[in-house]
Amino acid sequence: MRSRGLPWEYQHKTWGRVTGQSPEQLHAAAKERPGCLRAIAAVAVNTQEAPKFTLGQKMTVLVSHTVSAVLKVKGGHWPSPQRFLKYQAIMVEQDDVEIVVTNTVNPASFLSGSMGEPVIHECLEAIKATCSSCLDLKDTLLENTETWSTDGSSCVISGRHAGYVVTMSREVIESGPLPTNTSAQKAEITA
Repeated sequence: MRSRGLPWEYQHKTWGRVTGQSPEQLHAAAKERPGCLRAIAAVAVNTQEAPKFTLGQKMTVLVSHTVSAVLKVKGGHWPSPQRFLKYQAIMVEQDDVEIVVTNTVNPASFLSGSMGEPVIHECLEAIKATCSSCLDLKDTLLENTETWSTDGSSCVISGRHAGYVVTMSREVIESGPLPTNTSAQKAEITA
């Protein structure tokens, strides 16, 4: 369960009783991610805190998201490779942590012993739909088209100079000077 940026963790004994509960604050990068990625961060944070309650015993983590599948795919939706490796080490590589996907998302149902309504959810599709800027944009080459290249530069050689150029194979389409206070980054964008 997630409430006001806090992932909640419920530890259970083998017969399904809660043995502890711990709210931990998610890091800022995780709070801005879609729900599936926040769930992964919450599982990682709480899996690190769980040994305080379980005293190092084997844990079964019930999560409503396909955490393992999302960790295997990765994609460009993670804040950093270091954090991705940390999550992978915590959840995939540890022998004492078992991740079980459940379709029950209401933690109160664990307390009462009854299971809630099943939730059908595909994490990878949800992440793709949420994180993609243009769903209809495809990375495919067009046939029978011209290939243009651009470049912009700013340098200091006997005075400050900046300019841009647009070329096609061996032909210059357009080029021109830029104001002398133009940075190299702005020259690239202008081109």
